[in-house]
Amino acid sequence: MRISAVFSSDIINKERFIKDKILLFSFVVIAAGIISGIILFVFANNLLGNEISDMFSDYFTALADKTKTEIFTGMLVSSLPYVILMILFGTSAYGTAVIAIISFIKVIGLGILSSFLYSSYALKGIEYSFLVFFPGKFILILSVLFMMNTCINNSLEINRVLKGERKAENSSLRYSVKVATAVVMFVFSALLDCLMTVSFSSLFSF
Repeated sequence: MRISAVFSSDIINKERFIKDKILLFSFVVIAAGIISGIILFVFANNLLGNEISDMFSDYFTALADKTKTEIFTGMLVSSLPYVILMILFGTSAYGTAVIAIISFIKVIGLGILSSFLYSSYALKGIEYSFLVFFPGKFILILSVLFMMNTCINNSLEINRVLKGERKAENSSLRYSVKVATAVVMFVFSALLDCLMTVSFSSLFSF
């Protein structure tokens, strides 16, 4: 009985170690995506600068003609393709690499846009970032981290079951609950983005 308890403890410790590694991997992918966005903007400023400036100006001008509901819906819909793809690949035994790539691409734009705001508008860009851009995007990054970690864990668990490394468990409910939690986080991110945009965008002119 004592041997069984030790064996059980070893399995639990191994599972915890694997989950910690997955969480660390998810964090590294997201950090790498943001940093890559910054580096990409720095080295391709001549190519990206004017295009991003035009897109940002059009977006900022269009805000005046949009209702709060339209702003919120637009921000929420922008994350919808990512969420759908993550859920799908999270149920695949071989979805880990794709999940990482999709998440990397999802956050690379944050690095590009934050670099653009600072590079083009200096102090005003920093003020806009802290008042409007960063609050909702901070929650977005946490949402991506949680979703990525959840989907990779589920994908690897399915993979281990198929390889016979562990017994099949009915984990669909657990996965659904975690995915639902991630979706709520994305909704909150969009809501906070909308609130900050509506409350403070009028203080700036670009």
